[in-house]
Amino acid sequence: REAEERRELLQRRNAAGHTAIEVDAIARETRGVDQSSGAVDDLLGHASSVLENLSSQRLTLSASRRKLVAIFDQLGLSNSLLRLIERRELMDRLLVWGGMAAILLLLYLLRSWRLQANAGDSDARLPPADGASAAAAFAAGEGSNPLAVE
Repeated sequence: REAEERRELLQRRNAAGHTAIEVDAIARETRGVDQSSGAVDDLLGHASSVLENLSSQRLTLSASRRKLVAIFDQLGLSNSLLRLIERRELMDRLLVWGGMAAILLLLYLLRSWRLQANAGDSDARLPPADGASAAAAFAAGEGSNPLAVE
């Protein structure tokens, strides 16, 4: 009886001629959801392994730092000397960055000066601005013909 009801439900059609229950579409959706779920599970597994690796690396680096501090203590280096070394490193870093900034500023100023110098030279070589004075200078024999094509 159950098989007969199932067959009857699957055979039922609506007005458009499609089966009322589209089993294939539902099965495809289910497979797609299962595949997506598997991909998310793989991604979560990968993320947790990366997190574990980072944690172990942090522990390794912390242990290395502790050992290094212990070695320095055995060598008789005091904390004040270690702070002095760190301060020197900071000052060296500031000097390097400051020097790079100063050189960039110097290059910018030199380029600006050069552009201004070139602009001043080109102004001296320009013909007179108004055509009447240029024509008058030519008529007086003081210059070449400004309209002549060479």
